[in-house]
Amino acid sequence: MLEKIQETATFLREKMHTSPETAIILGTGLGSLVHEITDKYEISYKDIPNFPVSTVEGHSGKLIFGKLGNKDIMAMQGRFHFYEGYSMKEVTFPVRVMRELGIKTLFVSNAAGGTNADFEIGDLMIIRDHINFFPEHPLHGKNIEYGPRFPDMSEAYSKELIDKALEIAKEKGIKVQQGVYIGTQGPTFETPAEYKMFHILGADAVGMSTVPEVIVANHCGIKVFGVSVITDLGVEGKIVEVSHEEVQKAADEAQPRMTTIMREMIKEINRTEIATLGEFGLIKHLTKDIELKNPETQYGVGDDAAVLEFKDKEVLVTTDLLMEGVHFDLVYTPLKHLGYKSAIVNFSDIYAMNGTPKQITVSIALSKRFCIEDLEQFYDGLKLACELHHVDIVGGDTTSSVTGLAISITCIGEADKDKVVYRNGAQDTDLICVSGDLGGAYMGLQLLEREKAVFQGEKEANPDFSGKEYILERQLKPEARKDIIEKLAKAGIKPTAMMDISDGLSSELLHICSQSDTGCRVYEERIPIDYQTAVMAEELNMNVTTCALNGGEDYELLFTVPLTEHERVSAIEGIKVIGHITKPELGCALITRDGQEFELKAQGWNPLKEK
Repeated sequence: MLEKIQETATFLREKMHTSPETAIILGTGLGSLVHEITDKYEISYKDIPNFPVSTVEGHSGKLIFGKLGNKDIMAMQGRFHFYEGYSMKEVTFPVRVMRELGIKTLFVSNAAGGTNADFEIGDLMIIRDHINFFPEHPLHGKNIEYGPRFPDMSEAYSKELIDKALEIAKEKGIKVQQGVYIGTQGPTFETPAEYKMFHILGADAVGMSTVPEVIVANHCGIKVFGVSVITDLGVEGKIVEVSHEEVQKAADEAQPRMTTIMREMIKEINRTEIATLGEFGLIKHLTKDIELKNPETQYGVGDDAAVLEFKDKEVLVTTDLLMEGVHFDLVYTPLKHLGYKSAIVNFSDIYAMNGTPKQITVSIALSKRFCIEDLEQFYDGLKLACELHHVDIVGGDTTSSVTGLAISITCIGEADKDKVVYRNGAQDTDLICVSGDLGGAYMGLQLLEREKAVFQGEKEANPDFSGKEYILERQLKPEARKDIIEKLAKAGIKPTAMMDISDGLSSELLHICSQSDTGCRVYEERIPIDYQTAVMAEELNMNVTTCALNGGEDYELLFTVPLTEHERVSAIEGIKVIGHITKPELGCALITRDGQEFELKAQGWNPLKEK
């Protein structure tokens, strides 16, 4: 037996290019978890020496390797049952192989009939304990020296993992039950009398799997967490005829809830506390793969200061401070997206000066609820943005926080001395231009806030993101308009004034007019607005022009050019002329579609305003 286990493990090691410590038996109810595994590769059971083959409808037959929660995992898609004619040693063979491969934690799921009167079909039951009702014991025979002859089973299901699951379920608003699972040989569903007997024995749910695998896992020193999907009821007055198809259907409906719990748990158990590395170890860990690409960067991370050299250029410096709960909400903002956005908003400031970003420093303050894996995701997004815009990460700092996450990024860029564009250069009769479209990021934020309210139970609605992908991306993954700067340079056009739109069109335009001592006229019908933005505004009963004027976070470029450049600037794709600069005494106004004139006011977001 041991030789077969080792032979199988050796075969798999030769095929594996990951090192998982967590395994999942994707029984009934966990099939959809496969779709969340990334970077996956598969090995069919039939190609694995000594491996049985699953014969049950709804159970695939393959091992899946990949990443879940940014950590390596191994998953069995399809398990083996005693009722299929396999011996207990064959049923549990994969678990022993898992031990040989270095697995330390095992997640199992199953479909079960409920014997507890408090249960309903579709409930999830976290297994606290089990009763072995199989006619053959999986440890019968000569002891394999993976564990003692008489293994302790006082904590067959890890209390630590159960507590984590209950915490996650509470946080996510998922109803869960707890109880004892009894394993029987099957393949018949239970008679009413059998259901009654099992309940008297102390079982809350009954099924035809799981127990043998859990026993062997405990013998091998592997921690176990188990969940049952209650697919039918063996409670007097609730017993009805049941089929395998009905069981499968009930399990499928429970899949999203079970998947959520399992996914979050895998993240938790693979969590690496920042304290294990320390401040300098953390910086080294996060920056170990950074390669310097700009010749201006003489020396980056690793000393008391970075060394930069700019020859015959103006040096541009900008900084942004982002606070959790003020500038971003981690309820709906993935950390990878946050890292990307944090870099992009700084690059945008450099482009708004008609410059090129070259280096950034990244400083982070974070509380104990964050782990190394969280920061890895943040840095993945950060490094992606830097790669796309050819920017070097050259330094920064990390420290602790008692309130949450704070991010400070300083970006350094360059520009030819005669090419730098300021806010104060706009002149009477200049054309007012914008890139892209406006209001999309704000509408994306409104959508996310609405879904957050639904999630927290403050509103009732069905979450629906279909047809709204663009506005979500505008909020979560904005882009700095490097392409517009390049197009203007290629056309030989130097703006007279320029800003990026972070606080809304009206706010930024008033900044330009104030610093240039001018007025302006903006025409409502010329403001570029995407179709999804308009649809979402209508859905929320909001004025779409107001959203475009005051929404913010579009990070498009707002700039002015001389009237003589009208033909050339209008020919550039992605740029729209929306108005013109006037004398200061004429003030700043919006011209509506029906020709009415209204004073332009800054109604954009003010982070310092008391709520």
